[in-house]
Amino acid sequence: MKNVFLICLVAAILVACHTKKENAEEISFQKVLGTYEGIMPCADCTGIFIHVELLDSVTFLKETRYLGKSRKTFHSNGSWKIVNDTTIQLNSSGLQEIYTYKNAKLILQNAEGKNIPEASFMQALYQPKTKSDSSYLFEANDEQASWRLLANGESVVFLSNNGDSVSFVKPVFEQTETELNIRAQQNNETIKISLKSLGCINNNQTYQTYITQVDWKGKLYTGCGDMIHFNQLHGKWVADEINGWSFPKDKKQEQVPYLFFNPFSKSVNGLTGCNRFTGTYKQKQNQITFGAIASTKMYCSGSAENFFLQVLKDANAFELRNENLLLKKDDLVLMVLHAE
Repeated sequence: MKNVFLICLVAAILVACHTKKENAEEISFQKVLGTYEGIMPCADCTGIFIHVELLDSVTFLKETRYLGKSRKTFHSNGSWKIVNDTTIQLNSSGLQEIYTYKNAKLILQNAEGKNIPEASFMQALYQPKTKSDSSYLFEANDEQASWRLLANGESVVFLSNNGDSVSFVKPVFEQTETELNIRAQQNNETIKISLKSLGCINNNQTYQTYITQVDWKGKLYTGCGDMIHFNQLHGKWVADEINGWSFPKDKKQEQVPYLFFNPFSKSVNGLTGCNRFTGTYKQKQNQITFGAIASTKMYCSGSAENFFLQVLKDANAFELRNENLLLKKDDLVLMVLHAE
């Protein structure tokens, strides 16, 4: 009887191990590196959009937006690791999240270690198709994925399933506070691209920043697009604090400084709190430096202009934290801004 029990026990263990291997998908750092997006259920909003980037074998970046409730974006970052063959652990400021990796998806686990229903999974959105793709800043396509757009400051590539595929160099950029227009010409043919930062839900039901329209050969293509790299600065950021001093909430809008980043031309413009300005910037990962600034010369009594411009001279790093952009000199926070 004892021998029969042992035989059954061994058989049960072997079956359990075999089942685990069949259901599990062994993972490695190289396999899971990339970008994941999805919309999770929300009790008091349309959905919670989550974007996760596993940048390397140590670092992750995360972006959260509450759709239909606020346009604010909450940023976080931290470390991640593989804790067993199929599970990934994210750690940020003392908080821990566990995900199951399966079929190129990250599936969030609940407190009991069970996967949350599929409606809440985060699916890999962007993986470079070729080595050259990794040099681009922006990607867009339509609901049927019948076309694809890649762009950076030096070139634009438009790929269509019907054979209309073309590359342009030296694009020209025109920018407003809500729209970026790109125009490029080659062999007497012109492509016009409009990026409107109004928010866009793509065919995977994931949120992207830009409604994208491409005017090519008399046909208008419409879809959704976003920056490929999570920590790529873009759009408008309004100052909340400079050197620890907070702007009063009743401060007139024309007296509050802001920055508007154009990642394609690496240009920045905005308001000093008194004068309009324009300039350039360089970004490498979380390092940033601002070039020479040109501005109008209006005099404003009691403005924060001098402090604002000094921050642009001194800043050498930045951090995206919750919904804020922190401009820093080494580890010292000089200015805090929020996205608008």
